[in-house]
Amino acid sequence: MSTLWSDLTDMFGEIKQAVSKSISETTWVDGTEKLYVLDKIQKVELFALYTNLDDSKKKEEISAIYKCRMEVGNYYSNEFCVLKAQRLDQLRSNLFAFDVSLSSQPSFLPLAHYIPMTNLIHINAGIMQPPFFSEEDDIWSRFGSMGNTLGHEITHAIDSLGICYDEDGNFQNAGFYQTLSNRIYMQAQCFRSQYAAYGIKTDKSTPTFSIYEYHEK
Repeated sequence: MSTLWSDLTDMFGEIKQAVSKSISETTWVDGTEKLYVLDKIQKVELFALYTNLDDSKKKEEISAIYKCRMEVGNYYSNEFCVLKAQRLDQLRSNLFAFDVSLSSQPSFLPLAHYIPMTNLIHINAGIMQPPFFSEEDDIWSRFGSMGNTLGHEITHAIDSLGICYDEDGNFQNAGFYQTLSNRIYMQAQCFRSQYAAYGIKTDKSTPTFSIYEYHEK
């Protein structure tokens, strides 16, 4: 597990630098906006596998979800157990001076997601398997699979929605943030146009989901 964590964090650092280089070469934002975006990218952190950012975030030790007993074939019982655990974690977080930092989904699911309120990218342990990751792959293949996933999530920090949250996870509604968000939104127009013109309808995901995913490009 520690080897996988090291692989992920090394890859994460290199991808952040590559994204920062691309932003530095961008011409459609002004100097102040560019500095803000670069600063936010550098402050995005990675919460990978079962590891913790500090001693107050050991999910596998303090989260009630790891006490759930899943029953094969009993969806409703399992769902109730997960929801109950999330509620207990929330109550505990309100009562005591620590944050259980529980992901929105159990860590065994193959998911990766960015959380703007914490400026964190969560990489669940379940995603560390083909086609997203394989220990037998060379470094180039890993960047093409898991690296692509990490890059996708990093850019959510600076898409038209994520950019409205500062590096501390506070939502900002001031003119600076709204102007920058609008610039990013307009830059996504070419992707929306290309997507609308794509002829094979059956391969498209839902319009609402897709449009927000393409804003990050």
